[in-house]
Amino acid sequence: MGISPHAAHVGSEVCSYFSLVLWSFQLLPQAYSLWQQKRQGAFSVAMTAIWIFWVPFFGSTSFALDLPIALLIQPQIFALCGFLCIGLAWHYEPRYGLTTRARNVAAICVLIALTGGLEYALYVACRRGPPAVTQAFGYLSVVILVGGFVPQYVAVIRARSTYGLARSFLVVDMAGGMFAVATLALATAATAKPIDPAAMVNYALVMLCDAVLLLLTFIWPHDAPPGVSNRDGTAHSDDAATARSTDILDLEAADDAKKYEDRSGRWNGPDVDKCASQATLMVASVEAEEQV
Repeated sequence: MGISPHAAHVGSEVCSYFSLVLWSFQLLPQAYSLWQQKRQGAFSVAMTAIWIFWVPFFGSTSFALDLPIALLIQPQIFALCGFLCIGLAWHYEPRYGLTTRARNVAAICVLIALTGGLEYALYVACRRGPPAVTQAFGYLSVVILVGGFVPQYVAVIRARSTYGLARSFLVVDMAGGMFAVATLALATAATAKPIDPAAMVNYALVMLCDAVLLLLTFIWPHDAPPGVSNRDGTAHSDDAATARSTDILDLEAADDAKKYEDRSGRWNGPDVDKCASQATLMVASVEAEEQV
């Protein structure tokens, strides 16, 4: 016995809101991972930037088609979470040159303004242009969303490591895709309309790309590489003992140096060259006695 149209409609609404919540906040676990580890690791900023570039295309078509309010809010929240991840990566990686808080915040604000302006421009194009424009933007958003995984795969393959890539982010993204597929299937059953192949391929490819990345986190190293410590000065578990031993030796050496330093800061300890020559003579005398 098939499901009734009313039950299918209710199930579609429930699954759609689950999908929206998961896909809106999917990047928050990654942002927490960046803040906790104080490093970018194998996490790709380019992937997040491409996904943010997807927002204007998807958002403009959503507004042009007068979709439900939840579908209009979801990409905007997703973009804000993406900007948060990019800002954290910029802050903790000196190579970007945006480690200062003022520069970081200013750059993010400029990018948010540009993204909003692009979304409004595309919305105007959808409203004033033929329906083919809206349809083209819809298919282009699918290509952009799936193509965003490419730089992440490149970063992971080059590093042969998944350190810095949060598993919880991938799991949440997959769960959002599953609820999206369920929403699409139940909506089709409720309305008796043919299923949208582009949307189904989009959701399936997202889940597939997430699943492969999640599998790689169990195949390739996911923990910090040897000798890598957090930016805040705390060492990882594999490196903690070595770090503590080094700190103790450094403190002992500093104490010994202070014993031979007068108030003017000049060295008053023994002559290093003289001590070295005496040690060489002692070794030579010991070797001579052994030969005798």
